[in-house]
Amino acid sequence: MPTIPAQGNVPTPSGFIAQSAQGQAILNWNPTPVATTYYINRSTDGVTFTTIGQTAALQYIDATGTLNTIYYYQIVSATATASAVPTVALPAQSLKPGQTTLGNMRLESQQRSDLLNSGNVTTQEWNSMIAQSYKELYDILVQKFGNDYFVQVPYSYTTTGTIDPVYQANVYPLPNDFYKLLRCEVALNPQDPNSWITLRKFEAIQANLWNYPNVYTFYGITNLRYRLWGSNLQIVPISQGGQTLRIWYVPRPNQLIQDSDIVDGISGYEEYIVADVCIKALVKQESFEQAQAFALQKAAMLKRVEEAAENRDIGSPETVSDSRRRNFAWGDPSDGGGYGAV
Repeated sequence: MPTIPAQGNVPTPSGFIAQSAQGQAILNWNPTPVATTYYINRSTDGVTFTTIGQTAALQYIDATGTLNTIYYYQIVSATATASAVPTVALPAQSLKPGQTTLGNMRLESQQRSDLLNSGNVTTQEWNSMIAQSYKELYDILVQKFGNDYFVQVPYSYTTTGTIDPVYQANVYPLPNDFYKLLRCEVALNPQDPNSWITLRKFEAIQANLWNYPNVYTFYGITNLRYRLWGSNLQIVPISQGGQTLRIWYVPRPNQLIQDSDIVDGISGYEEYIVADVCIKALVKQESFEQAQAFALQKAAMLKRVEEAAENRDIGSPETVSDSRRRNFAWGDPSDGGGYGAV
C-alpha cells in the first residue's frame, strides 16, 4: 500500500466480515464515505501485516492462501491522499472441499433462523449449540462401521512383561483423544511392516481363560487377547517384554471454540448441524412452529446421511468377513467352537 497518512476525515469501514470458503477467504464490508479504494492487509500472526491487494468494490476474495492456514485480515479505506485506521483483524482460511468453520456455521444458523441480530442468544450459546450438534453428526458417521471417516494415526506400545501394581493386570493407557477402537495388533517383527497380526477381543468373563505362557510364533499364532478397560487397554495373558502393540482408533471430535475451527461436512452433511442448531435456538425463543419446520429438515438430512454415508467405498462395499484362521489355527477352539468356529 502506498504511504498515505492516516487522517480523521476517512472513516474505518464498518460491517467487516471475513469468511472461510473452499479454496479461498471471502471478505466483505460496508461502504465508507469519501473512500475511493480499499486496501486488504493480511497476516499469519495477527501482528505483522502485508498489503496483498486493493479494490474499489466492497468485497475481496483471497485465493492465494495455503489450505487450512489461518490468516488475519484488515481492511483500510483510503482516498488519494489519506487513509483510515485499519479494521479490527479477523481470521479466515482457505478450506478443502467439504470443510467449513465454526464462524461460518454460526452465521448460517443465525441467518436461517432469522436470529442474526437477536440478543437473546449469545455468541457463546451459538457456539455451544453448534458444538453439540457437530458431535451428534460425528457419532452418526462414526457408527457407519467400515467406512472409517475419522481415523487417527496408529498409537503404539512396547510391552513391559509386568503387571500394573494398581490394577494388578497387564494394562496400557489409551491415548488422550481415544474414542472408539478399530483394531488392536501385535508385530511379529517391528521392522517388517507385513508382520502385524490382528488380535482378538476377550470377553470379561474370559479374563483368566488364557492364563498360561504367552504363545508367540513365526507363523502369527498367539494367544494374546485385548479388551478395553476404562481408560486402558488390557492384554491377557501377561505379554512378553519388548513386544510392539498398536491400536487403530477413532479420535474424539474436535472441541469447537475459535471461529476458525474446522468442521468437516464431508459432502454437505453440515446441513444436519445447521438444522439442529436452528431447532435449539428457536425453541429457546419459544418459536415452536418454526422449530418444527427445521425438525422436518433435520429428519430428511438424517435419512440422506444414513443412506449416502453407509457405502463410502462404492466400488467394494462391506461384506461378511471370514474370521477363521486368525491368531490360532482353524476354528480357534479356545473360543469353544472347535473346527469352523468364528
